[in-house]
Amino acid sequence: MRQLFLVLGFSGALFADSIRISIDDIPRLVKEKNRHVEGADLLKKSAQAGKGYLTRSYLPQVKAFAGHEAFKTGSLEAKDEPAAGIDISVNVFRGGRDTLEDRIRDLKADIASFESSKTYLEEVLKARSAFWNLVAHREIYSILEDSIKSNRTDINAALKRIDAGLATDTDKLEFEMYQVELEQELARANLGVKGFELELLVLLGLPDGTQIQSQNVVTHDHNDELLNSTFKAEQNPYLESIKLKSEESLLTEEVARKWWIPSVDFFASHGLETFREREFEQQSDRMESVVGLRVEANIFDGHNSEIEAEQKALEAEGLRAQHSQSLMELKAQVENAKAQLVLNHDLIHKSEEAIRIAGDYLEKTIDEYSKGVKNSPDMLSAREKILDLKLRFVALRKDYQIARAQLISLIGETFSN
Repeated sequence: MRQLFLVLGFSGALFADSIRISIDDIPRLVKEKNRHVEGADLLKKSAQAGKGYLTRSYLPQVKAFAGHEAFKTGSLEAKDEPAAGIDISVNVFRGGRDTLEDRIRDLKADIASFESSKTYLEEVLKARSAFWNLVAHREIYSILEDSIKSNRTDINAALKRIDAGLATDTDKLEFEMYQVELEQELARANLGVKGFELELLVLLGLPDGTQIQSQNVVTHDHNDELLNSTFKAEQNPYLESIKLKSEESLLTEEVARKWWIPSVDFFASHGLETFREREFEQQSDRMESVVGLRVEANIFDGHNSEIEAEQKALEAEGLRAQHSQSLMELKAQVENAKAQLVLNHDLIHKSEEAIRIAGDYLEKTIDEYSKGVKNSPDMLSAREKILDLKLRFVALRKDYQIARAQLISLIGETFSN
């Protein structure tokens, strides 16, 4: 849902376009607005437009001509005469080359379709990765803001201890130095938010300057059905594209090896020739009609077709080798991705427990610091521990979601997020 937010500043009132996006919106927006996807879809349509070649090859080819010429032959007087006619030819036999060409064009259309799907999956993966990086940096920004607020509280507590004679100025300086570090990290997180927001805008084809509203916490499903998914080669557009390209090369090889087979065409024509072509005074005597069959055969083509056939045979063999290797690699990548998801899932739960313990430790440290038992280094250490654990927790969940997106792209299926 689009909303318009009024932005007030010194320069007056401006309107900033804003859109709320969830991870489930990514596939639709990529499909509708991404120019890479649009381009691949147009290439697919272009290839599909070439289908039906065999039927068209048997349709008559009709040409008509008309003209007027002025000429003079020898001592004869100059003449100014019209000429017109119509020619028709029909394919009768091509030695099976037209059937093979029809199959090649069908394969090209299928290849373009798989290439389009491959581009779509790649762009969705990039958009999902950018989305989760954006959400992660927004969560990091929020965590750092809370840490800065807590550190300000610690600075005030240090000032009270100094006034009471329970601490020296170095206590305050410790917290102030930490404040600078936190503000630096906050600035980096803010830069990350802007960078990934811009990247996502581009991937989703949204206007520059659009503000993206999203969730502010990286989620994690405890029971992920994706872990039960299976890899199917026929659902991976990259593998299917290689496979069909190999088949296309074999068909092209077969066409090249049929170079010597004759072609047979039926032809007919009817027209008016000029006096220069037919030396009859009367135009009616220069009307000509022809009907016949034409047989054409290549006798020798300089071994070009033989060389092309050998090239295509080697090309097909190379593509089959690539398909075999890619299949093994993709299967391994899927298994590794699943293993990574399982590991991240376990680490996320352990991280949750570590944050709980660090929170208890921080509460006790704050209490003991207020009683004068602990000093500023103890407080800073406790603050840094829980901050580091929270940031790791964000990174683990972000890595989990990006690994999940990569797995979806590999298996070529759509799962809920």
